[in-house]
Amino acid sequence: MRLMRGVMCCAMGVITAAGVAAEEPAASTMHVVTRPLIAGLWAMPIKESNCTEYYNFKENGEFFIRSAEERVIGKYDYELPAMGEDSKLPQLTIHIKYDNLAADCAGRAIDQRNEVQQQFIKWSNPPYQIQFCSTVDGSRCEATLAKVLP
Repeated sequence: MRLMRGVMCCAMGVITAAGVAAEEPAASTMHVVTRPLIAGLWAMPIKESNCTEYYNFKENGEFFIRSAEERVIGKYDYELPAMGEDSKLPQLTIHIKYDNLAADCAGRAIDQRNEVQQQFIKWSNPPYQIQFCSTVDGSRCEATLAKVLP
């Protein structure tokens, strides 16, 4: 029997320093979980209005946007370019399902329900910022978002 960091170990099981028997760890299998690169919480400051828009891309393909009083919910698809198409940017397609019709950071209240929007995503290096671009080559980018949470 040997003592390791307050735990006594023996061939039959594990006994904690308090003398309570604990179960031995069961053999486990490793699960690899893939998540879209864009998943997480992103922020886009709007300088003109001293306001910040927040974009939360969930791992399950849903998104939530908060801009001032506006709340938008929907589904997104993040698609990488095909192998060998290095000059093309990944494409983000969002389908807006819900819009509370309140004013956003720009002061506009526009009904976006059932809209489908597409942007191309230009990543910075290291990947803590992205730009929303209207062109597949990233020559026209309108918005910059910074990563807040993974």
